[in-house]
Amino acid sequence: MKKDKATNLQARVERKRSIQEKIADIRRELSTPRIWGMAAKLMASGDARSRLASFINVQGGGSESGVSAARRSDLVTLKSNAEQTAREFKEVEAEKERLTAELEALQGELATLDCTAEVADIAAHQVEIDKAKEVVAALSKTIAEQQEIISGNQVAGPKDLQRRRQDILADKAMGKADRDFATELQAVDEEISDLDKKAASAKRTVADAQHAMEGLSRKLTEAQAAVKALEDDHKEMVGFFLKTEATMVDLEYQALTLMLRDSYCQLSALSSILGQHFGGEEAFFNGGLPQLNTLVYDIPAAINQEKARLGAMGIQC
Repeated sequence: MKKDKATNLQARVERKRSIQEKIADIRRELSTPRIWGMAAKLMASGDARSRLASFINVQGGGSESGVSAARRSDLVTLKSNAEQTAREFKEVEAEKERLTAELEALQGELATLDCTAEVADIAAHQVEIDKAKEVVAALSKTIAEQQEIISGNQVAGPKDLQRRRQDILADKAMGKADRDFATELQAVDEEISDLDKKAASAKRTVADAQHAMEGLSRKLTEAQAAVKALEDDHKEMVGFFLKTEATMVDLEYQALTLMLRDSYCQLSALSSILGQHFGGEEAFFNGGLPQLNTLVYDIPAAINQEKARLGAMGIQC
């Protein structure tokens, strides 16, 4: 049941965002030259009709049939222009009416959209965010581990061994007979071979780690995007909850304000009557009745207190 409610809340958040995006798109369309240039199209349409009517009056005596054959092509052109400008204006006018109606409908839906939310729904969504963040943390840790593998498998080339082999062969070429060149060459060749094998193995390990990092980095980007999307939704959900809380407090505030007003008026009346009863010598308040506008409102302290209350409920804002 809770999952269904949370899902419904998520759907309302997505619907609100969708409506806001559509409203922004419509407003952009309404601000294009095609739409706000309607006045110019209306004027062009009127000018085309006026030119046509003037032409018929002058060339045909007020009747199209009266236009001479030599000027019939001019008549056809003027009629075509008048019809085209009128058609263009009607098309734009219809488009503007459609967009305006759609905008009003979306604004109406947005105003009546159910923006209530409960603490349990927000807490359940926070759990989803925490899980998504754990995925991000795990991926980041694994990427760091793969980087350590790459750093730990950097094998130096056999330059020193190659140099030693060159020196042995140089001494052999010079005819120094007091050394076992075959044994020395075999030993250094074995060292070079072992180093080459280690380098080849390290190269494969590094290549695998680099490929793993590429895949992990891609997954990390996706996971971070998922966290961002969840946090954006969560912000909307908290907004829903705060609106719910504010609405309830507002109703209570209005009721208490009326009670305070009535009590203030009644107390003022009784104090006045009491003074009149004793000929103005006594009144209920020696220093005068406290005025509502002299009360101290510590809003900053109230904000901190409210944040603490919400924080105790698991709602951070």
